Amino acid sequence: MIFLLCEYVMTDMQHPGLLAQQAQATMGYYATDMEDGDPLVPLYTIEVSDRAGVALLRRLLTIDVKNLHSGQTKPSFILNAFGNVMDIAFVTHLRDADEHYRVSFHTAETLAWVHQVAKAFDAEFDTLTVTTVRVWGKDIARLGVAPNTMKRITVGETEVTALHTGESVLLQAEGAQWIDALEGVRIDWIAANTLSILAGETNAIDWMTGDMSPVQLGKTAWLDLSDAYRVFIGRALTEALAKHGTPTAVTTIACEVENAEGLFEEGVIGGVYTQDGDLIAKTYRIGLTGNTLIARIDLPQNLDTDQCVWVNGEEFSQPVYRFEVR
Repeated sequence: MIFLLCEYVMTDMQHPGLLAQQAQATMGYYATDMEDGDPLVPLYTIEVSDRAGVALLRRLLTIDVKNLHSGQTKPSFILNAFGNVMDIAFVTHLRDADEHYRVSFHTAETLAWVHQVAKAFDAEFDTLTVTTVRVWGKDIARLGVAPNTMKRITVGETEVTALHTGESVLLQAEGAQWIDALEGVRIDWIAANTLSILAGETNAIDWMTGDMSPVQLGKTAWLDLSDAYRVFIGRALTEALAKHGTPTAVTTIACEVENAEGLFEEGVIGGVYTQDGDLIAKTYRIGLTGNTLIARIDLPQNLDTDQCVWVNGEEFSQPVYRFEVR
């Protein structure tokens, strides 16, 4: 999988690098117009409210919902039977009941998987019809939500559930009319992806290859192995890697390129190569802040990056760029 930068139509008012800078310095929000699988905003939200539902979540999630305090929000992986990441979820213990939990995730395939596991556990859950908006920037404290918690806030005349994920805030409510009442800069997909990279977030593009483990994504804090009797899907392989594997170094790289925004209309950034043309790793997520290209990429910990280049293409070719590690 290579991150394609083509088919992005840009106007002077939509320069994503400038939008990203403005939103990072203040507050920017992203409301998807994609119908499925948006890697930046979860599109599906479910809730459970009884003991069977809690058992279902303890089976599905790599975190243990029994260790979530009332009002706490935390990210989790959803794995397949091979221990590879199917989805990233945001899990909240709602304040009104001990067994009331909300889980938001990205893809319809995951929703089908949840239905399949629920049937095996004779569990039920409610699927909510909410719109989710994601907010970044140094001013998100204005929303009044403490990190890793949830809070009900009012946007315009609508009550909105705000979930602070640690790096950004998810706002959820029925309908979409309330979005127009949000403060801040409305940003496009490229600017939103850029802010996600700058925040060090793990989103869908990092795992949509279908062969990534939680350890490879460098998020072992999203694994709760404290209950030896809790057998979540993919646990055995995940636990073995967490204890004995070597975590991949997830790195942010950057380089300043003249007229970098043009690459989002016509180019492909393939990956990092040695100067001899050996591929080290492919580039999956690329953003733009000002005229600086940035990307999240998995690089060997002992790699001498001064001897490597970032290549625009699907194989070693021109143009190539020097880059720095951030």
